Amino acid sequence: MKKGPVIRVSGIRIYAKHGVFDYEKVRDQLFVVDMKVRLRAAPQNDELENTIDYAQLVEIARHQLQAAPKNLIETLAQAILQEVLSLPLVARAKITVHKPQVDLGAPITDVSVTLSGAN
Repeated sequence: MKKGPVIRVSGIRIYAKHGVFDYEKVRDQLFVVDMKVRLRAAPQNDELENTIDYAQLVEIARHQLQAAPKNLIETLAQAILQEVLSLPLVARAKITVHKPQVDLGAPITDVSVTLSGAN
C-alpha cells in the first residue's frame, strides 16, 4: 500500500484562555500548535479537493483553542487531534500544543504536549 504525502503546518500562534489557575481562564496567553498530517493517498490531480486545505487545519486549531477554557493542554491536543482525524482524507496525525508563556516560577522556553493518532 502506497503511503500518502505528509503535510506539516507549524507555528500556528493563537491567544486563548486555558489552564488550571483561575487567572489563566480570564487572561489570554499564547498557544502554538504544530500539525503533521499524513493523507491516505497522494492527490490524483492538481485540485484542492484531493488534499487537505492548510487553512482548514489552522481553523481547526483556532476553533479548539477558542472553545470553552480547558485545564490541560493535553485536553486541547486531544480535541485538535480528534477533529483533524475526522477529516476523510487523513490517515494519521500528530499534534503538538505549546504553551510558551506559562508561569512556572522559573524561566522556561516552552511547555508542550504531543499526541498522535490514526484512522
